[in-house]
Amino acid sequence: MTHKDTRPHTKPTDKELSQMSSELNKLIVSMGGMRATSQLLGINYYTLNSWKVRGRVSASEAVNICNNPLVAKKGFTKEKLRPDVKYWSQS
Repeated sequence: MTHKDTRPHTKPTDKELSQMSSELNKLIVSMGGMRATSQLLGINYYTLNSWKVRGRVSASEAVNICNNPLVAKKGFTKEKLRPDVKYWSQS
């Protein structure tokens, strides 16, 4: 038996898209640029670049990013990176 996801799926608003892009750019600048950020997060430079071009990270990556102590220490949260996500998994 499969579990049906009953959470509402809505597209991000223009304001939320703008917030996501802005927060991602702040993160990159605060970590010292694209290369430093990709190394700190342990991801490929081109992955980070694709997020930047898209203007957002996936919700699961927002969680992974914010689990990094340095990122959390600088005040970044999954809610700031993805303000459109209303329900976060507790696991």
